[in-house]
Amino acid sequence: MARLEEQEEEEEEEVHDSGREEEWVKEWVVAVVMVMVVVVVMVVVAEVFHQLEPGRVSRTHPPPSLVPHPRPEVMAAR
Repeated sequence: MARLEEQEEEEEEEVHDSGREEEWVKEWVVAVVMVMVVVVVMVVVAEVFHQLEPGRVSRTHPPPSLVPHPRPEVMAAR
């Protein structure tokens, strides 16, 4: 009889341990998702401020004065 009670207690402990493990996993998933959200928000805010900053030269689109244009003689020859 005592043996049966011990087995039941062990099974209950295993159930509680798996419940704790699931809680731990859920907490980590929530933490990782929160970090990802914070990073995305920071990138969006940085991009918005980059767009609003006056006089800044974009790396992807240089101003027209820096883009080489063919000379009229070269264009006429084509």
